[in-house]
Amino acid sequence: MKVRHILVIVLTIGVVLAIVVAFMIGMKIGTNYGVENAEQIREDRELAAKEGGESAKDSSTYYVKALPVTNVLKPITADGFGQVSSSSMINITSEVQGEIQAHISLKKGTSFKEGQTLFTIKNNDVIMALKARKSNYLMLLTNILPDLKLDYNDNFEAWLEFFNKIDVDKKLPLLPETKTFKEKNFIVSKNVLTEYYNIQSDEERLKKYVISAPFTGSILNAFTDDGAITAPGSPVVSVIREGSMEIEIPIANDDIDRVVIGAKVALSDENGGSAIGKVVRKGTYVNANTQTVPVFIEVTEAEMSIYNGMFLDASISCEGVENIVELPRKALFNKNEVYTVVDGKLKPISLNIKMFLEETVLVKDLTDGTVIVMEPLINAKEGLEVEVMKNSNN
Repeated sequence: MKVRHILVIVLTIGVVLAIVVAFMIGMKIGTNYGVENAEQIREDRELAAKEGGESAKDSSTYYVKALPVTNVLKPITADGFGQVSSSSMINITSEVQGEIQAHISLKKGTSFKEGQTLFTIKNNDVIMALKARKSNYLMLLTNILPDLKLDYNDNFEAWLEFFNKIDVDKKLPLLPETKTFKEKNFIVSKNVLTEYYNIQSDEERLKKYVISAPFTGSILNAFTDDGAITAPGSPVVSVIREGSMEIEIPIANDDIDRVVIGAKVALSDENGGSAIGKVVRKGTYVNANTQTVPVFIEVTEAEMSIYNGMFLDASISCEGVENIVELPRKALFNKNEVYTVVDGKLKPISLNIKMFLEETVLVKDLTDGTVIVMEPLINAKEGLEVEVMKNSNN
């Protein structure tokens, strides 16, 4: 046990002595290298310090995205969207009372041609009453014909011809003209004129029992059906004109003065369909809730099917603005100021803004070549030295 203990102590002392000797030798070698290469070490340290300083200086340079501007003629559009509706949409009502007798299906979507009979109101009793009235009129004329032959013989043939032309199934012929004041008084006193015009009134009223299509189109809504009893003034169907469509587009009050009657309009739907239209009229009032003015567009050409009730986007071509510069809205600060770069330093200027668009503004009175910062800056101030990024166009 003692021998082992002694061996451990001896080995430990030997290791310690070896470490000490190695350390002293290393110190001597390092000292000799430092003395022999002192100049090279100093130069290396100065170069490293210089490079470090330049790197620190570069890291503090303020780079900005800026571009020189040029005044141009800027085409302007007024954009919006609206719902398609027929330019002619009316309710057809009955002016008389009676049973509806349909000549077409009185259902939504039923098409018809201009002049086609849509429905009639049962009028058998009215026709019979009119025939009876004409018969009474013939009796009235029969009673006065002898007097006309005796007292007004020079005009008797005209009255006789008128009498013979009367047919209870046809409209009354033209009334003969009286030749003398005395003859006229005689005709008036016998109620010939009064009854004649009463019968004509009944003939015109009979036309109201036949309802024809005012234009080519289709039924939008039906309020009753075949066989129903309708009252005077009651709507029967609502109809729209075929092929004549228009769209009401709300335009901001600030933009309405640039929209002119006849302006071309590009129309599109969410599926990529397109159509062409023109402005046919515009409102002279402002919607109090939306502060917009309605503009009405007529569809003139369409590559897609356009139906009543569908929504379309509209881009109205307006008069362009001359000598204008378009800048991104994100470059603005304090509502109407931007930074320019003059001699490598920031300089704020105020803008004469003529129009605010969705993402840009249109500005007047900027000199061509003015370098404008096109992005928002953080902690920027007048006089700050900056460098314009080479890829400012991206």
